[in-house]
Amino acid sequence: MPTSILNRNHAHKLVIPNKRIIVGIIKVIRPQFWISTMTASLAGGLIAGTPAKELIPLVIAFALATGGVESFNDFADRFSDSGNIKRGLGIPSSGGTGVIQKNLLTPPQVLKTSIFMCSLGLVFSLFYKWAVFFLGLFILMEIFYSLKPLRLKEKGILGPLAIGIGYGALPFLAGASYQNLALSYLIIALLLIILDFGFGGLAGLADFREDSKNGLKTFSVKYGFWKSKKILLYFELLPFILVLLFSINRIIKVNFLIIITFLFALYIRKIIIKTNPEDERIISNCHILSIIVVSFFPPCFL
Repeated sequence: MPTSILNRNHAHKLVIPNKRIIVGIIKVIRPQFWISTMTASLAGGLIAGTPAKELIPLVIAFALATGGVESFNDFADRFSDSGNIKRGLGIPSSGGTGVIQKNLLTPPQVLKTSIFMCSLGLVFSLFYKWAVFFLGLFILMEIFYSLKPLRLKEKGILGPLAIGIGYGALPFLAGASYQNLALSYLIIALLLIILDFGFGGLAGLADFREDSKNGLKTFSVKYGFWKSKKILLYFELLPFILVLLFSINRIIKVNFLIIITFLFALYIRKIIIKTNPEDERIISNCHILSIIVVSFFPPCFL
């Protein structure tokens, strides 16, 4: 066989693993979940009066760190995730991304991806006030969400609470730290915790049957499907009731976007109300759709 053909075949064999690794990294860092932390940090900074250009490193920092903690979740759950990925609108919603189970990436590669992205996020956060403090808390909280022995995701209500604090309050407070944290900022952070608790908990609700089978003591398993669904539905509505009360008393200000966000939240809740434990795909669809709600909510206070 001519040497040129051998070289071409050899080059082709080298390209395939690289493509596999790139695809695996894109899947494991889950860019779809960056949106909520990016908009929360951006809104917090704009509300605090930060010049837009100074917010760029903050938003990049939370995007990178979110990809990092999502990667770590896949690494930590590589034994408990059976590869039964729940997809919403064709996008992995819960049950991991399957990159390890499908041999797209090895566990060390996933861990290295997580460390790299979290570290790079921390570097970017150094360019914005107290962001490194809040970003560090975010990374630690989401690591403890997945990592044994603490593993907050198996501590009942602490699981969705960690999601609410990590993906809602901490990015917003990082942006708002450009100024001294006023009472209105803390109230908005609390509203974000409640909202992300309600909608973020849908992932666990979709995993109810599988988590029960595997003996995982998650929020939905501990309280049962119906009770946990009722709690989540309540938390999905509560922030909007509180927004109305606080805005009437002029404690916080809201804009017209709150109406659009509220209507979309009602649409998702209407679907969830009718679901059963077997409706995993429907719940996963709602979980992915809820990214719109939790991402639109912080800009409502601009």
